This record gives sequence, C-alpha cells and structure tokens, in this order.
Amino acid sequence: MSSPEPIDLHCEIDSLEEPISGRIGNRRGRCVEFRGWIELAAVLTDVAEDARSETSTTRSEEHPHDRL
Repeated sequence: MSSPEPIDLHCEIDSLEEPISGRIGNRRGRCVEFRGWIELAAVLTDVAEDARSETSTTRSEEHPHDRL
C-alpha cells in the first residue's frame, strides 16, 4: 500500500450559520457545496476519492509500462 499524497483544497465555511455550510473546491475547478457536518464529511470523502483516481490516472499515463 502506498502512502497517501496531500490533496490541495480550498474550503470556505460560513461559521455564523447553523448548521455549518460552505463549499470545497480543488485545483481542477471542481466546487461542491455542503450543509451540515455529515455533508462536509461526505464531500471531503468524495473529493479525496476523486483526487486518488486522478493521481492513479496520471501515474498510469506517465508510466504506461507499469500496467503490464
């Protein structure tokens, strides 16, 4: 198992609202809004999985012989 790589995110939270709400974006321009702690956790999980699939796609494009 490889070690996790950092994920670059931008997180904007409106802390005066209850429940918590905001949006999370990544370098590729994806921006997802959330409302509540559970949605925040779900968005973080989704963005992390998206970044992981992007990393594995990039690696396979950089090293096509590794797929054999």
